[in-house]
Amino acid sequence: MKSWRIYYPFVKPYMKWIILTLIIGMIKFGIPLLLPMIMKYVVDDLLIDQTLSIEQKIEQLMWILGGTLALFVIVRGPVEYLRQYFAQFITSRILFDMRNRLYAHLQRLSLRYYQNTKVGEGISRFINDVEQSKNLVEVGMMNIWLDMFTLLFVLVIMFFMNGAYLGFNCRTSLVWACC
Repeated sequence: MKSWRIYYPFVKPYMKWIILTLIIGMIKFGIPLLLPMIMKYVVDDLLIDQTLSIEQKIEQLMWILGGTLALFVIVRGPVEYLRQYFAQFITSRILFDMRNRLYAHLQRLSLRYYQNTKVGEGISRFINDVEQSKNLVEVGMMNIWLDMFTLLFVLVIMFFMNGAYLGFNCRTSLVWACC
């Protein structure tokens, strides 16, 4: 917990960007999760509907296919690009701030420190610590929140598709996890 308190001042100035990136990430991961809902509509509602003629069913299927194709080909690409761009932007800015603060700290150290410490050891620690922080930003902050959102979104979709099946799956998963 102490490391998060040290790390938070570097993250705080970019909180708006982080929230924007998380929202874009939710959209990115939500697009493929819409496919089961689309399939449910096609199979349960459209194909079984006896009041529609074959031509009407084919026309609706073409609209659904065109919309799905546009969603996956036209919308998803730019959304993925924006999410990756903002994630890299935030990571780069945080690392820049960290490196500047570390460099300023190194400039304030006494000459005695440099006489007693090997130069390679200090540089190695400097580089490795910043790289580990980079991994914390990229993996820890972004992916954990997006994975939690994806799991919640899947559970909501499962609930609307078949609530009883969701309850059975959750109970089975809990029993399996406890064993």
